[in-house]
Amino acid sequence: MNSSSLLSTFLRRGNLTKTSLRSMAGRKRFYKEASVAKANESFEVDLDKRKLKSPHGNILKFPNEALAHAVALEWNSQPQDLKLHLLPLTSLCYQVTDNIYDRTPQQIVETVMQYLKTDTVLYFMDDVPELFVEQQEKWGPVIEWVNKRFDIEIEHTTGFKFPNISENAVPKLTNHLLSFDDQSLLPFEKMSGILKSVILTVAVVDRHLTCVEAVELASLEQRFQISNWGNVEWHHDVELHHSIMQTAAAYTYIQLTNEVSTTSPLQESST
Repeated sequence: MNSSSLLSTFLRRGNLTKTSLRSMAGRKRFYKEASVAKANESFEVDLDKRKLKSPHGNILKFPNEALAHAVALEWNSQPQDLKLHLLPLTSLCYQVTDNIYDRTPQQIVETVMQYLKTDTVLYFMDDVPELFVEQQEKWGPVIEWVNKRFDIEIEHTTGFKFPNISENAVPKLTNHLLSFDDQSLLPFEKMSGILKSVILTVAVVDRHLTCVEAVELASLEQRFQISNWGNVEWHHDVELHHSIMQTAAAYTYIQLTNEVSTTSPLQESST
């Protein structure tokens, strides 16, 4: 969510280019409708008659109509006072379009796989008995699932030791991620960062867990602390829902870029 000077650029070029989501914060809605337009082999989103562009001035090109409509829906759902934190899918599309670090798919997946050895669900706290039991009950089945799903061996750890990870785990998980569309890999990285877990990310994309379940598992220790020490006003609830929203946006992007989908106009009944 970044870049600058929305209105001056908007008026000068008649397009949304090099704009900043932060700079738009607190501004009034400046368009009436977001719509989807076909552009050769891809789709674009128009805010009125102006193309939606990334912070680096690139027109957002969507590989399928479903993803374009999902982004347009975000903009059409905006209130009169712009709520830019409610554009998580648009923000992801900005990152994918600009890819400012110019990384290859292999490089992105290598970054994602770095989360595995520090994966949230692999570090149990046996010095806190009640939490340890909860981790066994809730994280244990997810570890069992990923081992069975990919025919690998990953074991949780306690204390400061690294978990035991079989030699075939990283290659198999790497190949799995590389089987997805290249544009999906930045959202994979985003979700892994939010959940601090490759295992939970793969489980969500594989539809073994819902986004809500994954976020709750990722924040298991925090929620345990809250249950013992209480909540800090509304902060933790806001943080929880923000994480769910970000995770859901990444999941939506991945699914819509890896599934064949078509849309057609609603046919009015002749009767």
